[in-house]
Amino acid sequence: MPDTLIDVVCFDVGNVLVELSSGWPEAFAQANVAMPAAAADEAVLQRLDMLNREHECGRLDADGFDAMAAACMGLAPRDIDAVSRAWIKRPFSGIVALLEAMAASGTTTACLSNTNDRHWAMFHGAGPNRSTLPLHLLDYRMASHLIGAMKPAETVFQHAEAVTAAAPAGILFFDDAEVNCVAARRRGWRVCRIDPGNDPATQIRRHLRKTGVL
Repeated sequence: MPDTLIDVVCFDVGNVLVELSSGWPEAFAQANVAMPAAAADEAVLQRLDMLNREHECGRLDADGFDAMAAACMGLAPRDIDAVSRAWIKRPFSGIVALLEAMAASGTTTACLSNTNDRHWAMFHGAGPNRSTLPLHLLDYRMASHLIGAMKPAETVFQHAEAVTAAAPAGILFFDDAEVNCVAARRRGWRVCRIDPGNDPATQIRRHLRKTGVL
């Protein structure tokens, strides 16, 4: 029987459901764009990190990010678009079948992702290099750029509780980042940290069986 304490199974997306590039060098290679020397400059990397945070909090859209990141790196905005798209690789093996099984079982599911408008559209099957992840199978789909804040901010977890109408102890959360797992546990969520390099679908299924959800 399902564990009655678990009302919602909530997933991070990147490195839990979908494989991501390991960093700028791999993303440039995947996009077939020559990586400029500026990409190794610490000040440039810090600037890119700041721009990415603005993007993932919804304060900067994809066009704005591309223009500002291109100026930092001495590239054209279209190059940044291509490299940004290359960060998203593919759903991990077994993830699509897992989400289908959970939908068929009637399990209430959600995602809570630090992401941006471009990647969110890709997750939903829009545009070139789109992901084949069937997010439509999830009951609730929540993203930082729509919330206006990123995990591990407490407001993000409070938002998820409000949207799902679930008590903290009724949420089972899968994330790959320790800082996000710590924040979720602090809220009282049940948490399983995923190792993206070790078959996430099997890790998730194992934990769902352990908790009686699936």
